[in-house]
Amino acid sequence: MATTQFDYSGAIVNYTVQATGIYDIVAFGAQGAQNTGFAIGGPGAEMGGEMSLTAGDNLEILAGGAGQTAGGSEGGGGGSFVVLVGGPDDPSNTPVPLVV
Repeated sequence: MATTQFDYSGAIVNYTVQATGIYDIVAFGAQGAQNTGFAIGGPGAEMGGEMSLTAGDNLEILAGGAGQTAGGSEGGGGGSFVVLVGGPDDPSNTPVPLVV
């Protein structure tokens, strides 16, 4: 089974599904920041599941970024999401959240 990984870039990435099938899609939220007292930020959440996708489906993917230290407090990490935004079965491009 092939794996495609999308790392934090600060931008939405568009991905076109190449083959019809069942896909195991997993999204991880980013870790929170360490504070000035060196307490480690919490890990990001993990969500996902198996989804049936069709060749030509268009996905928008955003990988969350790690939290930043700000004035002695820890910042929360960013969330990640995967949204189906149309394809051969939905030419209207109605957004459908798959993993949030």
